[in-house]
Amino acid sequence: MIFRLLLALAGVIGAFGAGSLVAQHIETGSGCPIIGAIPICAIVLAGYVLVLTSAALPKGVRAPVFFTGWTPVAALAAIGITLELITGDVCPKTVGGIPQCYLSAGLAAFVLVLMMGVMWKNRP
Repeated sequence: MIFRLLLALAGVIGAFGAGSLVAQHIETGSGCPIIGAIPICAIVLAGYVLVLTSAALPKGVRAPVFFTGWTPVAALAAIGITLELITGDVCPKTVGGIPQCYLSAGLAAFVLVLMMGVMWKNRP
């Protein structure tokens, strides 16, 4: 139960962070890199909402919903970190200057560990 609560909390934190970037992007037209016509932050927001949702779902559908949300979040964070290291100034920065793709990658790794805990606790 504690892993599910922590998973939900981490999903809220991720959704809040991505949601604030989406709101900033809507207001200013910048703040998030864009794939086609979709801001990457919106994809990350949807991913963290699915992670949050998965914490409340029954065992049979929890993992597929989780991984549907987590996979693009983790992949985009990995791509963002790679591009940030190669070209620089790709990811939105925090007030302290930390690229937010680093934070997203850390949160994605933490969320994966929590989901593994949920799956381990609910094994047959």
